[in-house]
Amino acid sequence: MHLKLNFKKMKSSQKLTSYIENRFEKLRKYEMKPVQCAVTLCVEGDSKVVDIHAVGEQKTFHAQGVSFNFFESIDLAVDRLARQMMKKKSKVQNHRCYERSHQGKMDRLNEALWS
Repeated sequence: MHLKLNFKKMKSSQKLTSYIENRFEKLRKYEMKPVQCAVTLCVEGDSKVVDIHAVGEQKTFHAQGVSFNFFESIDLAVDRLARQMMKKKSKVQNHRCYERSHQGKMDRLNEALWS
């Protein structure tokens, strides 16, 4: 996963950069193909906004987190992105018909044995 960080209306911070990199380690298990992620951090009034735009080979994901500090905003955005990526990965893994899958065959075999 390749990260690109953009800071708008603020100076870059090594503490925020390392925190974002640590939080993105959570997403590595949902990554299917090389993913390019653009993370934008900006200040809008009292709110701290984090936008994440992830582009994969098959799908594009977008998540936004808004709160009163950057760490909460990053957590919100990464959790939303993780849910989207997890849903996509589960669809890809379970794309076969249930009757022809391993689990479907085992269920039919169990029913035949217990009947």
